[in-house]
Order: sequence, then structure tokens, then C-alpha cells
Amino acid sequence: MQAQPTHAFAKIDNLLDEAYQLRGKNLKESLRLSEDALVQSQIGNYNEGIARAETNLSLFYLIQGDFDVALKYSFLTLPYYESQGNKKGIADSKYNIGSIYYRTDDYHQGLQFLSESLLLYRELNDYHNQARTLKSIGTIYGYFGDYDQCINTYLESIEVSKKINDLKTESNALNPLSGIYLKRDQVDLAMATIQRSVDLKELTGDVRGLAFALYGRAKVYIKLKEYEKSKIDLFKSLEIQLEAGDRLGTGMVYNKLGVLFTDIGEYRLAEEYLLKALDIGENYKIRFIHYKSYQNLYLLAKIKNNLAQALHYLEKYVSFKELIFSTETLHVIKGYESVAKVERLQHEANAQREKTEIIE
Repeated sequence: MQAQPTHAFAKIDNLLDEAYQLRGKNLKESLRLSEDALVQSQIGNYNEGIARAETNLSLFYLIQGDFDVALKYSFLTLPYYESQGNKKGIADSKYNIGSIYYRTDDYHQGLQFLSESLLLYRELNDYHNQARTLKSIGTIYGYFGDYDQCINTYLESIEVSKKINDLKTESNALNPLSGIYLKRDQVDLAMATIQRSVDLKELTGDVRGLAFALYGRAKVYIKLKEYEKSKIDLFKSLEIQLEAGDRLGTGMVYNKLGVLFTDIGEYRLAEEYLLKALDIGENYKIRFIHYKSYQNLYLLAKIKNNLAQALHYLEKYVSFKELIFSTETLHVIKGYESVAKVERLQHEANAQREKTEIIE
């Protein structure tokens, strides 16, 4: 049986709060603090502290791209929170699990877990986490190619953030929103959107978030053929990602540097960065980086008129594309079924709440 909370437990809670707040500025310190809190909780038999520390660690390893470790921690915490009836804990665990799944291209399960966590955050009136979850759900809609729904979900995330003046979370949704505008050739809107994100990241001191914002701005600069500006943003982003140990972000920047150097004719550097991106995609099972690297290596070899190499990468690219599209339709159908199920639960919960209010 767990002892009653003591001053030591309060210190552990403070450590965990500090670790969560630091995640945007110093992820390594966030990990250290959470691991320290986990050890202290285990020594003190503080079960709530153990669960909170493992939830933090799941999120931080997720950010780093250590998906297997992150998933292990989330599946440790979820049964504990469910046994305690802790809705916030359940929602946090499901958010982490859903985020891991969609980053490893299991969009159906990712959308299901994220939608369930969103339902709980709405019940708790937790606007900060609603905004975070909506941003992730919007990203999945983008993977499905449903850009209208994607944009609407990002805009909803921004609106929820504004309710509590949460500038960090608002800027997180602005990044991918800019990318969707860019896909639609709305270049001016894409630049205005990503520039606001950069400004907010600098204002709030969100260093890791700034890396993704600079990456997003670099993409717009490449589209505008302003290559020197793009190069500055990408190398600054890469510096931050490497320091944070963020493999997903590092792979994204390597791939985009490959595109940049291909565009300006520096083919040796282009191949070097694309191979680095491919290595991250292969080693850490980040499929969209894996896929994009093959595609861009094929295009580079084609430009260089290296037909044997072009054929090699084209075969890899096509086989990967077939693998993705063989399951993509099923992911889309199952994903929308998950959303429909959660929306039905939301309506039922609202109806029950209204009925309770009438009875009272």
C-alpha cells in the first residue's frame, strides 16, 4: 500500500513539472529530471510519481525518435491510470501512444488513440492538450491527403490555443499549416503563416520548436528560389535538432538539405545529406523519411545521368510506394471509422450530461 503523500512526494511532482516545462528548451535535461524523479518515486514507493515519470519519459523519447522505448513506457502507465480512474493520465498515455503510431505510419491506430485522448481532454476542459492533440490529428489528415479537413483541424487547434493565450501550442499548429498552404501553391499565405510561427517561437524561447519553424520557412524559401536564406534556416535548424537529439527532425532537415543542394547543382553535398536522411529513416523506422530519401536520391541520380543508380533508387522508391499504397486505403477507411466512433461517444456523453442537468 502506498504511503500518504509527503514533502518528498511534492518535490518529485515539482521535478516532473519542471521537466515538462523544459522540453522545448533542453530535452536532455527534461529526460535527466524525469529519470531522477522515477528513481526517487520507486525508492519512496510513490506510485503516482512512477506513472507520471514514465508518462514524461514516453513523451520525451517520442520526441527523440526512440519510439520502441516511448511505447514501452506508455503501455506501463495506461493500465495504472485506468485502474485509478485518472482521466488526465489516461488521456496523456493515449496521446503518447497515438503520436508514436502515426509517426511510424500506423495512421489508423494513431488516429484512434488521439481521438480518444481528445475526448477526455474535452471532458476535462484541458485546452492546452486539446490544442496539442488537434494538431497531431490534423497531421494525420494531411497524410490521408484530406487537406480541407487537415486545415480545419489545424485552425481549430489555433483557436483553442488562443482561448488560453498558449503561444507555444498556437505556433506548433502554424508550422504544418504553412506546409499545407505551400502544397496548394499559396506561397504568400504559407510565408505569412510560417513567419508568425518563427516570431512566436523566438518570443516564447521554444528552441526545439524554433528548429521546426525554421525548417518550415526554409521550405518556402526553396519554393521562392531564395536558396541562401533557405540554407541559413536549414543549418540553424540542424544545429538545434542535433543538440536536442531529435532524430525525426534531423532526418527531415537532412532530406531537405539534399533537395536544396540538388536545386543549386551541388550534387556531392546533395547525395551526402540524402544518404544521411535515408540512414535515419532505415534505422529508426521513420517511413516517410525513408520514402522521401529514395525519391530524392532517384531524382538526383537522374539529373546526374547516372542511369544504373537512378534505376536502383527508382526500384526502391516504387517498391516502397507500393507498400505504402497497399495499406493506405485501409488506413484511411479505418481512420475515419475511429473518428466517427469517438464523435458518437462525444454526442452520447453530451446527451447524458444534458439529461443529468435537466434532472438536477
